[in-house]
Amino acid sequence: MHPIIPHNPNPMHVATHAERLAKEQVGKTLGIVFSVITAVSLGVLTTKTVLDMVRGRNDRDGHHERGR
Repeated sequence: MHPIIPHNPNPMHVATHAERLAKEQVGKTLGIVFSVITAVSLGVLTTKTVLDMVRGRNDRDGHHERGR
């Protein structure tokens, strides 16, 4: 929850408060973006690793892809 805007009518005080809130929001947004990029990268890496393992096992067992 965001803190309540200060009751001080000084425009500089209100502007400083707004700037601080904006910086906090940017930090949260960047954190979310970083988390999404990390999750996608890990998913791609995991999928590639599993596919490589399955292909290696199929090659060792003499199974080949159908239709090629």
